[in-house]
Amino acid sequence: MANSAVLTLETVEGQGLRFSAAAGSGQRTAVDSGPGMVAPSPVEMLLVSLGACEGMDVISILRKKRQRVTGYQIALSGERRPEHPRKYVRIQVVHRLRGRDLAEAAVADAVRLSADKYCSVRSSLDPAIELDHRWEIVPEASEPAAAAPLPAPVPAARRGLSELILRVADVGRSVAFYRDVVGLALERQDSPTWAWFWSGAPGELPRLGLTSRPLSYGAAHTGGPAHFAIAVPRAAVPAEKARLLSLGIEVEGPVTFQSWQADSIYFSDPDSNRVELCGFEHMNSAAGRAEHARS
Repeated sequence: MANSAVLTLETVEGQGLRFSAAAGSGQRTAVDSGPGMVAPSPVEMLLVSLGACEGMDVISILRKKRQRVTGYQIALSGERRPEHPRKYVRIQVVHRLRGRDLAEAAVADAVRLSADKYCSVRSSLDPAIELDHRWEIVPEASEPAAAAPLPAPVPAARRGLSELILRVADVGRSVAFYRDVVGLALERQDSPTWAWFWSGAPGELPRLGLTSRPLSYGAAHTGGPAHFAIAVPRAAVPAEKARLLSLGIEVEGPVTFQSWQADSIYFSDPDSNRVELCGFEHMNSAAGRAEHARS
């Protein structure tokens, strides 16, 4: 059966070039080369595909040869034409293997067989591309060294404020004030108890929410923000929760909002202000973003 893929443009408006890719196997990934890119570019993905294809061949062959590999890294670098089409003219592939009593002949044979016979990605490339294959063997110590301390968890990339919600006594009165006095553009008024404004250009975050209702998530007090949300990649939410828990911070969630494909976690600052990290699947989609506040 032929392989297949479907790519969908996520950044329809503006200058964004991010696509969501669904493979025929059912797996999903992203490809991006626009401003503020959050995923590998197509030409970077080519290197990733080549390295992964060769690596899977090499490790499979070495296992059949009963070679004990305890660590494996493939480093690729490519040189491209300066003019269009900016195709690769040279690619270097370095296979770095660690193990006990690895036979250099076995490693060399595995790399050669992958490059010359088995790697489908390699065989699909333009034959004019110069490929330089190398391998390095790092002996495994007979006694494992003491484990180095793990680095502190690093926060995921922040993408700015996504929303600020204010508790008000009378939404209609506040809508008139923020529209007519402050000059904000009204996005929508869902009900007598909910309204949303754009804080800047229509369609761009962050948004301002007004509500006279208590919220399921966020502080219950009046006279200030019920909570504010910071946008992060959706895939980073589990790691963000683990990082916060490791710092001794209580975390609520994740809470999933299906209509706009997002997961949120909630926690408090030292002054009991509620903070939300909202992991968006589609950062530019405005429809339905108030669902979690209304739940």
